[in-house]
Amino acid sequence: MKKVFMILVMSTILAVPMSAVAMTPVSDKELADITGRTGVSIYIDVTINLHIGVIAWGDPDGFGGTTSGGWVGLKNLYVTGFHVGPRTDYLLDPSKWPYLQSLTIDVFHVPWN
Repeated sequence: MKKVFMILVMSTILAVPMSAVAMTPVSDKELADITGRTGVSIYIDVTINLHIGVIAWGDPDGFGGTTSGGWVGLKNLYVTGFHVGPRTDYLLDPSKWPYLQSLTIDVFHVPWN
């Protein structure tokens, strides 16, 4: 029974004329109503919880020998609930889209020796 059913299904699919799914020309009026944008949209929505035990930066010999060395550091730095997200006020109002700033991502290659 399964074989008969499968043969019936396959013959039905093959019987559909390919012209039924052919592409149709688009009129100039329809093309005029189409808009598009180039590029890639990246939306960042991140929440950060961070703990750094010790972070320090130092210069043991000073600046050009004119000053002595110095160190600066932080201990037990906590960042809790730091949220970076998209500006939804501009995204929902298309009239303000021209005020959005573009993001450029430079891609580079680091050769390995």
